[in-house]
Amino acid sequence: MDTTFRFSSANDITEEFIEKLKSFYNGKPVSITVTEDFQIPTDNGSLIPEDFITELQERQKEYENGKVQGLSWDDCKKELLERVSK
Repeated sequence: MDTTFRFSSANDITEEFIEKLKSFYNGKPVSITVTEDFQIPTDNGSLIPEDFITELQERQKEYENGKVQGLSWDDCKKELLERVSK
């Protein structure tokens, strides 16, 4: 049986929820899946420089095709968010 708990943000997961989850599923196997909702903006109206979007799209294609890179796709997303927040 699968039970799904949906949160709009990881910040919505409280310590109380975790404790109740542990209590309810005590001693039973639990699998947690995180679904990321991150898209590369396709319009030029974003704050992200166009050349960086192009670079990310190229890295994503290479990563999805199995090409080894210096940065994983997740690292590319983190780098993007760091650049945008500056």
